[in-house]
Amino acid sequence: MRVVLLGLSLLAACAPAEEAARAAWLQSTLVADNRALFERDPGAAAQKLAKMASEPFSFLRGTSGQFVRDVLEPGPWHQQSRFGGPATARRLILGDAHLENVGTFHAGGVRLVVDFNDFDSATYGPFHLDVWRLCASIGVALREAEEATQRRWMRTFAEAYALEITRISAGGRPLAGDEAADPVLRDLLERADDEGSSGVALTTYTRLVDGQRVPFLGEVEPPDPAFIENRMVPVSLAERRLVEAALGTWRPSLVDPAQVAPVQLKGLARRLGAGVSSYPLPRYYALLEGPTPGVEDDQLIELREAGDPVRLPGVQQLPWPRFATNAHRVVALQKSLQAYLDDDPLLGRAVVAPTSFRVRARDGFQKNLSVSRLRARFGDGRWDADDLEAAFATIGRLLARAHAGALGSDGALGGPVIAAALDGKAAAFGEEAAAFGVAYARQILSDLDTFRDLLVDHGPLLGYGGW
Repeated sequence: MRVVLLGLSLLAACAPAEEAARAAWLQSTLVADNRALFERDPGAAAQKLAKMASEPFSFLRGTSGQFVRDVLEPGPWHQQSRFGGPATARRLILGDAHLENVGTFHAGGVRLVVDFNDFDSATYGPFHLDVWRLCASIGVALREAEEATQRRWMRTFAEAYALEITRISAGGRPLAGDEAADPVLRDLLERADDEGSSGVALTTYTRLVDGQRVPFLGEVEPPDPAFIENRMVPVSLAERRLVEAALGTWRPSLVDPAQVAPVQLKGLARRLGAGVSSYPLPRYYALLEGPTPGVEDDQLIELREAGDPVRLPGVQQLPWPRFATNAHRVVALQKSLQAYLDDDPLLGRAVVAPTSFRVRARDGFQKNLSVSRLRARFGDGRWDADDLEAAFATIGRLLARAHAGALGSDGALGGPVIAAALDGKAAAFGEEAAAFGVAYARQILSDLDTFRDLLVDHGPLLGYGGW
């Protein structure tokens, strides 16, 4: 009995020590990842952390750096996939795969497709990082679902990925993003079609004043008490000159520059509050003259400063393709990972050294999958577990298409390399990914509680710089 009691006492003593160590690790790594933003714009950086603390999925979106450290560095979460190896560690990956990085595009201006849409963290590394992170995002997004259901969803997603990789590598035609037949992604496509066709972006972010279209300034969405949700503000003269100069480099970077009229800037505003990881980065909405002098065909584009990719500890990344700026990297890798080069015909880069912007169309046709909508419709029964499972299977196939068709840092096509590693063991790959995803989703939820305590104890910048 005394031995048992001693063992229980030791376990009880270990738990607080482990929690304290995790809290210290979380504080130090978040400060390290955000130090440049803290120095550059502490107010915006503090709002980023506040947004991360607001709800679990925002916290997941802001902690990709912690995820890769957990998996790749020694510690309680350090583990290797049984399907990994030197060759599979040099694949082109999204770097931050999660449910809200799935969205729609009006590819070529003629076909509406579902594809991945955020490539800020795109890099070269182990292919399974994308699969495992997206599995964890399912668990965080739908955290009230029974664990067995979460595990089934994750397993279906990962198995669909593995089967699709094998099929594509054997010469099968990749899944096109307009072929989604499940209720969840069909709903996303239909809403994107409605909002794009009705010109909702122009009516939201611009106004007609005396027959002229001008940027809207003000609150698009009511702010949270701790951070801005969606606000349009005027730009300074210096900002306007920077954007004008950058736009002079944008058009030649397009897939087909001839399809876009020479740039005539009609108006410019800065958007605050968008994104999570990219929350503090400058984001401008430029109103351009369309093909005619009329206001009906004006175009709205977004210029968002391109940040650094997430660092993958211990992963060999040299030699690899080098890029002149982060915008060069983001745009080039987006084109490599998406289904069509013209998913977004206005995708390009705008550069005035040392600043570089990723430029994209800003219209209703580009719409993200919404975790809040997933949760609401699953909660009220409009979508059941089978509906979500079908959507996750499609997303798995889309991720497989992205990985399979992209060249790695070794110059090899991803599909055959990954298929050889999987060796037909789709079910085992799915079980491995689901086991990790279920467990790590719980860790993310625990880390969120710790993070909130850290903000209370150490201030809005986690103690950096005396805040």
